Amino acid sequence: MLDREVAIRYARALFDSASGRDYLSAADEQLAVLQTVFEGDRSLINYLAAPQIGDDKKEALIRKVFSKDFARGILEFILLVARKRRVEHLPFMIEEFRDLVADERGIVKAKITTAHRLSEQQREALVSKLQSKLGKTVEFSEKLDSSVVGGVRVRLKDDVIDGTVENELRKL
Repeated sequence: MLDREVAIRYARALFDSASGRDYLSAADEQLAVLQTVFEGDRSLINYLAAPQIGDDKKEALIRKVFSKDFARGILEFILLVARKRRVEHLPFMIEEFRDLVADERGIVKAKITTAHRLSEQQREALVSKLQSKLGKTVEFSEKLDSSVVGGVRVRLKDDVIDGTVENELRKL
């Protein structure tokens, strides 16, 4: 099974569970914190994924780290992922879960790539256009990439809107 398929399957199960038990917002907030931790330091993931570490030690660590500040459903989810030896997929599961929550709330996440920082007016115009096209609220992150000669590239999950000069020249 592909990494993404694994992440989607687990994220969907957690989403359905959290929705059914009315802790979707709490789960999203807690997993946002966890996502930030994993982005900064993968040592916990590496430890929990290590085959030479016994399952009992992994479970004890998970309970110690997560039982105080995380909802029981999130704790049980992390324990399940560890028992199934899917910990290396946990950051992707969290990302997929947060995308499902955003979609439920009518929000789409966009990654905007340009060569130079957009002005506030350009940013507002781009977001407004995307919102009217998609019919959803757009939350975005910006990335500067010197390889982009001009124009803008927008990534929406699996879709890319490529308005870069390079892409336009390639079309010729």
